[in-house]
Amino acid sequence: MTTPDLLFGPPLPRRPSHISSPFGLMYVHASRVQAFLTSASEELKAYFGDYNYMILENPRAPRRYKYEIHAVYMLHSEYCSFVDGRGRTPSEALLSVNQMRNFMRKIGMSV
Repeated sequence: MTTPDLLFGPPLPRRPSHISSPFGLMYVHASRVQAFLTSASEELKAYFGDYNYMILENPRAPRRYKYEIHAVYMLHSEYCSFVDGRGRTPSEALLSVNQMRNFMRKIGMSV
């Protein structure tokens, strides 16, 4: 269920139950970050626009950019994507996405 006032309204008092939390450990596996991105897909679309987010590991990248958050979208019936965040760990990559910290506060998650 999408919250219509998520972008401009007040923060939610607590995280919706269908959104999994990727945090709790010092190092979070990419699968937990992907589970968060998937579970919060409707809220992410309401906040950021019509993008689907995924985390990928780039083995040829320098260590500080090992993980990347890609935003995938359709343009003229073709899938396109851009890198929206990078980091040394999956959680660093997630938190480097522009406005992700603010989004997480809006859905009731402390960052």
